[in-house]
Amino acid sequence: MMQVLRRARAALWIGLVSMSLAACDQLAAETEPTHQYVLQIDPERIPGDADIEGLNEATRDVLVRRIGGSDITIHKTVLTHTGQFVLDVSGANSSEMIKSAIGVTGEISFRTVEPDVPYDDLMRGIAPPGSEILPSSDGVPVAVRRLGRLRGHLITNALPGIDPNSNQPVINIQFDDEGTRKFASMSRENVGRPIAIVLDGEVLSTPIVNEPILGGALQVSGQFTWEEAEQLAIVLQTGTLPAPVILVEERELK
Repeated sequence: MMQVLRRARAALWIGLVSMSLAACDQLAAETEPTHQYVLQIDPERIPGDADIEGLNEATRDVLVRRIGGSDITIHKTVLTHTGQFVLDVSGANSSEMIKSAIGVTGEISFRTVEPDVPYDDLMRGIAPPGSEILPSSDGVPVAVRRLGRLRGHLITNALPGIDPNSNQPVINIQFDDEGTRKFASMSRENVGRPIAIVLDGEVLSTPIVNEPILGGALQVSGQFTWEEAEQLAIVLQTGTLPAPVILVEERELK
């Protein structure tokens, strides 16, 4: 599982759109598109009662933010009546960039760790009542409580940095007002205990809360390289994909 997460993070070389679609069009005019990609929401992995039109639009918006950037130019994006996203792009390694953008949901959450669970129970997937066992990047499963999780949509900013104590790459995040209040409460209740930081269902790290964190700023560690910290920060900035996406077709235009 650790290798799976590493591959997912290593593949996350995706850019953040820092301009409007109008600005994208002006930049695109200097070149011509080289590839066209047809994407769509995976129909087998969405609820039957979902608002498909709204889900398509929201998913398209996140993809545009993830894909656009210095190494890939979005010339045109079209949402068809069948719910497919047609993207005309140019740039080196655009195929890898597209697959990376749709390959990670980017759902991050902060979960209370269940204390004193025997190692054998963790390895056998036996969770105390009200908890569940999640895989972790270091290979040792972690028991986390089902209720009381803090979700990543409350994050307003995420930037890579270096921890001055360990000299290791980290991600510095900032919560909005609601997230600040909720994390202050969570950290106050867990002083001296770990909190699990979970990405797409896998525990990145379980830092110990040394004191209540009241300002809404948090440092996320996970044995990242600098490139991985940069890439994960981009995912946190652009937001979670509202629905899983599949690549239907890839065409070379010239």
